Amino acid sequence: MIIRLLVLLGTLAVAYGAAGVLERRRPRRGPLHLPGVTLVSAPGCTLCPAVRAALRGVDVREIDVSAVPGVRSVPTVIVTDSSGAVTMRRSGRSAITDAATIISAAQLARC
Repeated sequence: MIIRLLVLLGTLAVAYGAAGVLERRRPRRGPLHLPGVTLVSAPGCTLCPAVRAALRGVDVREIDVSAVPGVRSVPTVIVTDSSGAVTMRRSGRSAITDAATIISAAQLARC
């Protein structure tokens, strides 16, 4: 019984190690997000014009997610650095009230 358990554990350890090796050898994809500021919006969004006005002066890329099922929180502002890592995310009214913070984060992300 103990020998069977040890064989099973050894097999699982080898499979786990092989999966790790294969994952490291897989080519990396590019960043999930493009660097800069992205505004996620949808037609009929009542807050989106106010967010655009609050972020005036910043280069904002806009993505329409009306065709994506399950998206409920628009507008959403995503700030990413040069590596594609998300540094800030604000949704709804906080995208308007935190506009100054978003702009400063966008300027820092460019550096």
